[in-house]
Amino acid sequence: MIQKVEAGRDLGPQALTDLGKALPELFSQGVTVLSMDASKVTEFDSQSLEALLEFDALVRSRGLEFQLSAPSEVLALALSVTGLSERLDVVDRQPETLPEQRVPAP
Repeated sequence: MIQKVEAGRDLGPQALTDLGKALPELFSQGVTVLSMDASKVTEFDSQSLEALLEFDALVRSRGLEFQLSAPSEVLALALSVTGLSERLDVVDRQPETLPEQRVPAP
């Protein structure tokens, strides 16, 4: 099952930390893929990008997959320039084409 979360304009490390705390519950509900809609993200910094890598590692250590879907232009550019687009599972599709329900990120 895919669980969607929606990132706001600001992709801060604290939001990813809070979402990480919910992983055990998601796992127990049968979620296998966590898909984050990043289409609205316009504010982030190097700590945010580092937090994305750490979050990806955390999700995978719990036996789940993490997808960053439809990143905004500025985020997609930053992911490309830093090489993170090669290390993360970035899905260019709009979130509406992905299955399951979308819930806001904490």
